[in-house]
Amino acid sequence: MNKEITPEKINEQIGHDDQARRPRLWLRLSIMALCQHNIERAQIARFLGCHIQTVRIWEKRFCNNDSIYDKIRPGAKPKFLEDTGQRVIAFFCQFETLPGYARWTLSAACQYFENNPELLGEDVVISRASIHRLLDAHALKPHRFRYFLHLSDSDFFTKMDHIIEVYASVSKNLFCFDECTGIQALEYIAPPTPAGPDCPKYLEVEYIRHGSISVFSVLEVSTGQVFTEVIEDHTSATIIEVLRRHINTVSPTEMLHYICDNYGSHSTTDVCKAVGELCGVDVPKLMSVAERREWLSSTDKRVVFHFLPFHGSWLNLIENWFGIMKKNCLDRCSVCSKEELSQNIMNFNNTWNQEYAHPFKWAYNGEDLRGKTVRKFTYWLQEESSLMSGKFLKKQLKLMTNLINDDWAKVPMHDWSRLGAIIEDKQEYLNSVVTTIDSNTFKNIKAKSEEERKTKIVSKIEKAKQVLQERICDFRKVINTALTNMLNCEKEVLIQ
Repeated sequence: MNKEITPEKINEQIGHDDQARRPRLWLRLSIMALCQHNIERAQIARFLGCHIQTVRIWEKRFCNNDSIYDKIRPGAKPKFLEDTGQRVIAFFCQFETLPGYARWTLSAACQYFENNPELLGEDVVISRASIHRLLDAHALKPHRFRYFLHLSDSDFFTKMDHIIEVYASVSKNLFCFDECTGIQALEYIAPPTPAGPDCPKYLEVEYIRHGSISVFSVLEVSTGQVFTEVIEDHTSATIIEVLRRHINTVSPTEMLHYICDNYGSHSTTDVCKAVGELCGVDVPKLMSVAERREWLSSTDKRVVFHFLPFHGSWLNLIENWFGIMKKNCLDRCSVCSKEELSQNIMNFNNTWNQEYAHPFKWAYNGEDLRGKTVRKFTYWLQEESSLMSGKFLKKQLKLMTNLINDDWAKVPMHDWSRLGAIIEDKQEYLNSVVTTIDSNTFKNIKAKSEEERKTKIVSKIEKAKQVLQERICDFRKVINTALTNMLNCEKEVLIQ
């Protein structure tokens, strides 16, 4: 033990090592430093919190002037060949699940390999842990999933851009409202067990239902203040009453902007009449939902509604607040009645307004959402998704057509080129989707007699197939024309 080890030398020696190895190196050097002062092994082990055998090993290595780093170890020989690993990965990526199974689990795959040895080789026996290691080595996690909400509105991006513009331009009296329905009043049959040292909190799983309630909330974007009322139902009459009370709490002369979704009760004739009364304007004769929403969205009155695109609820900031309420107020909330649950929600709302309310700043600008939408549609076509219906295909083709006409430059060129090639290559698959339009598509058709109903269904099936086939042909022409024009423009640029 010729070289004295000091804390400065320890820090200098391990200062450049990676974070994972530093604790081990510090322990080894500390053992060596304490051994220099002839401290007993048992005391060193107790002081450093390690086993006495660890102290004995590194004392011996220090006496032999060995390195503090691990020695090179040959390790165990690979149990499986590279070909086996590739077969396992291919199985999870390409094989369909067994009938009735939603996905492959590790245990189910292990049993399937055992029952079908030809998949990996007659002499290969693989365990669940080995399958997990092979998948983990390639960053594959087939057991994980995430939800997504497909865009079903053909004018989604036009409406989305409008909502984003409203968030950016309206700085005062901008409100977001919606209903949170079906909140269950649950009473857990046993109280929770408090958490302790190295012991989590234990929660009861069995509960008694005491009914459900709904709430109507209005978020003021500039301040974060929330107006909430517990409602019995979410009909237009109830919504009108609550909106009247909210509008009466703000300025009686200034413009008020409300962002809301497309729920039917938000755009009824009664809602239009109520808004007309509050604004002191006459309501014209509005026959259709589209006409009523257009009038409610007009800016020539004091109260203006801004309707979200379909499947665009995430554009409404009140949904963020509902998430906060669920996490902090409703999660594992045990109550004995609907009245108690209602009081808890109102108490939370008051606490939020007094202690936690803050401005909600909208920062999302829709960047690359158009490209993602095109790539996802391309993927569905390439993989020939068996779940694609004729109705879904029709909506997607209309959405893609609007993107080509309005937002061509906002989608990368290679995404358009790939979609154009896939459309040409998958004509047989697209025709097969057309054939999926059958009587189930129009099962809600009503008629005076069963025979008349069947006649109507046959007529609608033929018309729907014809319309979809025309939509496919029109889209092919649109995207091919756009790609050709773009190619010609690039050639002209190169010539110049």
